[in-house]
Amino acid sequence: MKQVYGYAFRLAGNVPDAEDITAETYERALKGIGRYRSGEVPISVWLLRIAQNVAREHGRARSRRSVVPLTPEIADRLTPDVAGEQARSTIADALPGLPPAQREVVAMRLAGYKIREIAQALGKAEGTVKALQFAAMRNLRKVVDG
Repeated sequence: MKQVYGYAFRLAGNVPDAEDITAETYERALKGIGRYRSGEVPISVWLLRIAQNVAREHGRARSRRSVVPLTPEIADRLTPDVAGEQARSTIADALPGLPPAQREVVAMRLAGYKIREIAQALGKAEGTVKALQFAAMRNLRKVVDG
């Protein structure tokens, strides 16, 4: 599933760690497939929860670094009408300053997950996820606009 790797990459910030997180996610999923209940959540959400836990453990082992690194692709998605390296640099500086919950929602949205899937994975209401996304965009816009 490309979404699991994409999410892992956005959390880890580099290919080797993302590959490790993805591999560990699928390994744990295989070991725990007997506990998966299809009626509770879609399998993609279940995998996302596993990836989230693996990434957190991986992050603790790597001495806590920024959760969402800025890549040119993310900058283009966040600021499609704002050109230039200055805007990218400004956003890159702003992302680590977001509260962890906002960073996590932005990372999942950029990985292609829907609001409903994020809400299920985080155990939050859809309205809460939307509010976190809105707040993150507002905070990023404040930094970009100066």
